[in-house]
Amino acid sequence: EDDADAVPADDSFAAEFVKQIIDQMGLHSVDVKASVLDDVLYISLTGEEVGALIGKRGRTLDSLQYLASIVQNKNTEKYTRVLINAESYREKRENTLRSLARKNAAKVRKYGRNVVLEPMNPFERRIIHSEIQGMENVFLFIKNSKWCINRITI
Repeated sequence: EDDADAVPADDSFAAEFVKQIIDQMGLHSVDVKASVLDDVLYISLTGEEVGALIGKRGRTLDSLQYLASIVQNKNTEKYTRVLINAESYREKRENTLRSLARKNAAKVRKYGRNVVLEPMNPFERRIIHSEIQGMENVFLFIKNSKWCINRITI
């Protein structure tokens, strides 16, 4: 997103949609910047009130990104991926998840018992998987049933 080749896209459908949502929420101190790089629309949110847009464990931000993607790609032939970040939340969450994976892998090795993690979206599961895949004697199981959706067991 920080690449010098990024093209401003503040007038994109998704960016306009996000601005409308923010206005409707009454969050007047949030700044929206959008740019396109390699067919990905990056929307960056900054300001004092972005916490309301992140939500618990980023769920509100994920939902906003999903809806913005639908708006951006409605009635278009070429799909554009939409990524929304608020005050570098996604990078911070990735670091937290990597740390969580390492900590729980150490517990599994030490005590020899499985650890079940909270339900996660595909992006978060991928981070956990990539952190653990190179570790010896540590395995991941993803349970995806009607009663227990997307839980990772280390």
